[in-house]
Amino acid sequence: MKKEEIAIIIFFFKYSVNLKLIIKRYLLYKISMSVLNTTVSFKNNQVIATFLSLENGSLKVDVRHYDSLFFGSVGTLVHLSQLQYDSFAQTLKERNLPAWNKADYEKSLTSTGGKNRLAIWSAANNLGLSEQDCADIHARKSAIFQENMKKDGLVVRPGVIDLLEQARANGVKTAFVTTTPLENVEAMLDTMVGFKREMLDFKMSEADAPKYGRGKPTADPYLYAMKQLGVKTPLVFEDSEISMKSPLAANLDVIATPNNWCVSHDYNNAQSSVTEPSDLLRSQGLSDEESAQLAALLKKASVKTS
Repeated sequence: MKKEEIAIIIFFFKYSVNLKLIIKRYLLYKISMSVLNTTVSFKNNQVIATFLSLENGSLKVDVRHYDSLFFGSVGTLVHLSQLQYDSFAQTLKERNLPAWNKADYEKSLTSTGGKNRLAIWSAANNLGLSEQDCADIHARKSAIFQENMKKDGLVVRPGVIDLLEQARANGVKTAFVTTTPLENVEAMLDTMVGFKREMLDFKMSEADAPKYGRGKPTADPYLYAMKQLGVKTPLVFEDSEISMKSPLAANLDVIATPNNWCVSHDYNNAQSSVTEPSDLLRSQGLSDEESAQLAALLKKASVKTS
């Protein structure tokens, strides 16, 4: 840790700005310290995002205003990768096909679309699956996926409900900009615990492809959603590197909220990256263990503070 970084951390000690999250990013995840903290609030029909960053040893405060809040892929709302993988595994077993190695499946998440990922996996393993085979496998996987979602309900990612409720209370329009099959979207929204459909002003799916055109990672889905809501400057959440390219192609600001199978992706082009959406809303103190870790670090450096 550089002396400048420690000085900034001491600054946060004084002003108690999301300190726990900052320390965790460095101590536990070794995430770049360039963006120290991001907060989101709502006022006067706007989303206000404040980005605190370290540039050349100086603290920079960047406050940006947005007219709407967009959630992108399904993983921005719920951690679904394990459930998706399990559904694929069951489908492949039913068809007497080889198991899809979990590590290889995780790597496949750098591409969009289940059918596309299946085709790539088939080619890499010389399985000879046709385009129709991939479509049939994906359709069966989706049916199993929908059944599994309905069993116990889906746990919404921390902070999502709070963000949606605050947006609605402050007159900020919201959208779910996914290109997932419609049946998956409907099953998901029906089973998300604590979620109400009126929390979203607009949602879309693969069924809207004739209207929006090309899928992610092109800008088309986001341009379509913006037009439908009549907004110009949405703040976007996306959960993977490939999906994030879509709003970036539309010249939109993105906060990365990586799903738990995409944490190793490159999010350097996002405005910032947080572990969970709730990180944007709350301030917390350090635990005893984290305080001890920080104290040990501070002993190794001589820091002058004002």
